[in-house]
Amino acid sequence: MFRKSLAIAIFAMIPTAAFAQNDELKAFDGLFLGAQAGWGHRTDGSRLYVGTQLVDEFNFSGDSFDYGAFAGYDVRIGNVVLGVEAGIGSGGTAMREDIYGLTVTIKPKWNYEGTARAGYVLGDRTLAYVRGGYGAERLRRSYSDTATGAAVGVAGSEWSNGLVVGGGIEHALAPNVTLRGEYRYKDFDGWYKPQQVLLGATYRF
Repeated sequence: MFRKSLAIAIFAMIPTAAFAQNDELKAFDGLFLGAQAGWGHRTDGSRLYVGTQLVDEFNFSGDSFDYGAFAGYDVRIGNVVLGVEAGIGSGGTAMREDIYGLTVTIKPKWNYEGTARAGYVLGDRTLAYVRGGYGAERLRRSYSDTATGAAVGVAGSEWSNGLVVGGGIEHALAPNVTLRGEYRYKDFDGWYKPQQVLLGATYRF
């Protein structure tokens, strides 16, 4: 009687175990949506030339709270995960520098990215990954008299774009819910170099 009961219990557990394994595979596979937020740091630089002679250099920098949303698709092959992701975000404090009586202000507005990522699953629930791709950020530049604060000239907006690279760790709390932490570095036009440390949450379908 005991052996019969034990056999029934073992067979009853087999579908459950198989389901659990499938759930683990689903953790880093398929379509996902998410949100993220964290620390941002941006630097920019300008150079003043007289003819071909470099006269001076000016550096802008600022820390900020950054946030955004993203969507993507992963394919898991064994322990290897390959995916693509698109995101949109905002953040960035105004950066100011006084240049010979003129205050120059650079204000980041919003940004977007399109990247690919590749990673390896450690254990069953933790993914270590790197990413790379293209990104852009909208900037507003304005000018004012340092002494009086009066506007000088016409303010304007422009795009700065370039390479995005980064890496992070993503951990599955459930088959379709994950948390991640990530560092990103962006090498954009000229001297504009945003960096971010972001925490995010994803839901997989």
